[in-house]
Amino acid sequence: MIAPCVRVVAEKAEETRARLSLLGVLRQDLRPRRESGYVLLPVREDTRDLFLGYALHVGDFEEQTRRPGYKELARVPEELRPLLPTSFDVVGDVLVVKIPDELLPHAAAVGEALLAAHPSARVVAHDAGVKDEFRVRDVRVLAGEPRLRTVHRENGIELEVDLATCYFSPRLAGERARVAALVREGEAVLDLFAGVGPFAILLAKRARPRRVTAVDANPDAVALLAANARRNKVDDRVVPVLGDAAEVAANLAEPADRVLMNLPHSASRFLPAALSACAPEAVLHYHAVLEPPEVDAHVEALAAVAAARGWDLAVGGRRVVHSYSPRTRHFSLDFAVRRRKA
Repeated sequence: MIAPCVRVVAEKAEETRARLSLLGVLRQDLRPRRESGYVLLPVREDTRDLFLGYALHVGDFEEQTRRPGYKELARVPEELRPLLPTSFDVVGDVLVVKIPDELLPHAAAVGEALLAAHPSARVVAHDAGVKDEFRVRDVRVLAGEPRLRTVHRENGIELEVDLATCYFSPRLAGERARVAALVREGEAVLDLFAGVGPFAILLAKRARPRRVTAVDANPDAVALLAANARRNKVDDRVVPVLGDAAEVAANLAEPADRVLMNLPHSASRFLPAALSACAPEAVLHYHAVLEPPEVDAHVEALAAVAAARGWDLAVGGRRVVHSYSPRTRHFSLDFAVRRRKA
């Protein structure tokens, strides 16, 4: 049977298969197959937003007996079955799902069904949204082991994450790989909202910049960032900094060739500080949650802020990282910035 698939090198096949399975996009009725050092994993095309940066291919697969999905296993009233979540995030061996209010009395049953359907998961947690100034998710364990700390693997690095104290999104794995591929050897990089280090550590591992200054205001995140830099053997190039992003940017000892601004709901208010940290010619990787028709006006407003401070700002690229809500999208905007001559 011809079907869409994800093509990965054989040594990463099991890790990728587990992640796709946990996300609910791996087809259980088709058998993965090997092909010249790669493994083809059949996936559902109707969940394209959840592929986390994997390129889609097409393959010919043999049918196999399908394992029951979690929705079939969930012991919830029949009238509530249409409300069962269709997607979830996978952070290490923790599966994070948003349960609608109507289903909350049956949340434990949903968690147990998800564990039964996805043996590689050890914990299922409910995400009730962001709860404080550090963007930490309000999560509680529904089923499995009573913990929210795990080791997440993506793009060839390992990240220790504690969802109880730090914000982390696996949905930016593809974006992180894309940015890492753009970094030139010897660059000075400033990551203004570094969290536990997914951008900073991957950039340092893959591109060998001179230095990545990784800033966060959350002390728990910075502690894990430092530990993750050591875990991935890039602590000679990643400099963890605990502090306010604007203050750190304003007092940076050496100008940055590249600045990362992954704070999608409020990055705009840090633009002046980011510009003050830039070399005369630099690149900004800027994130925003917007409705698609709002993007052009948002870019124009940013350009006006930059111009008032003596900078030219030009869009070098834009992409949708993932859907955020029915109407909004998480956008990544690449800006080339240049200081105007006096």
